[in-house]
Amino acid sequence: MATEIKLQFKQQAYQTDATMAVVDCFDGQGKGERKEIVARTDLFEESIFSNKKLDHSPEQLLKNVQEIQKEQGLEPSKTLAGLHLKPHFSIEMETGTGKTYVYTKTMYELNQKYGWSKFIIMVPSVAIREGVHKSLEMTADHFQEVYGKKIRFSIYNTQNKSNIVNIKSFANTSNIEV
Repeated sequence: MATEIKLQFKQQAYQTDATMAVVDCFDGQGKGERKEIVARTDLFEESIFSNKKLDHSPEQLLKNVQEIQKEQGLEPSKTLAGLHLKPHFSIEMETGTGKTYVYTKTMYELNQKYGWSKFIIMVPSVAIREGVHKSLEMTADHFQEVYGKKIRFSIYNTQNKSNIVNIKSFANTSNIEV
C-alpha cells in the first residue's frame, strides 16, 4: 500500500511582507477586469479578458512606492523605470528565500485585491522555466486551500505549434492565468 507524501508549506512573515509590499504599490487601485467582445454571431459572443488598466497617475504610483521604501528604511526613488509608458518593477530576493512562492502568492493577492488575473513569468533559461513550472505544480493545492482557487498555468514555447490553444485559454477566461 503506497502512501502519498504531501508537502506542507508554512507562510513565512518575510514572504508575506514582500508580497504585501508589491500589492501596496497599487494602493488605491479600483478592483475589476476588462472584458472586450472580439466576435459575435447570432447566438454567441466571444470575449477576451485582461487586467483593468491602472487608475493611478504616474505620480501616485511613485508616491505609493516611496511610502513602501520609507517603511523599509530604503532611500526613496526619485523616479520609476518606464513610469510614463508601462511601469515595471524589479523585485530582488536572495537565493533560497522563496521567490517563486512570493510571486505566486503576489499573483493571488493582486487577484483578490484588484481583480487582476493575467500574469506572465519570464525566465532566462529552460532549467529555470522547468523549476518554476514544478513549483507552481507543487504549491497548487496549498494556494487552493488559502485562496479557494487555482492558477491555470502553461508554458509558452516558440517551438510548439499548440501554443495557440494556451494563448486562447489565457485570454478567454476570467480565471487566474499564468
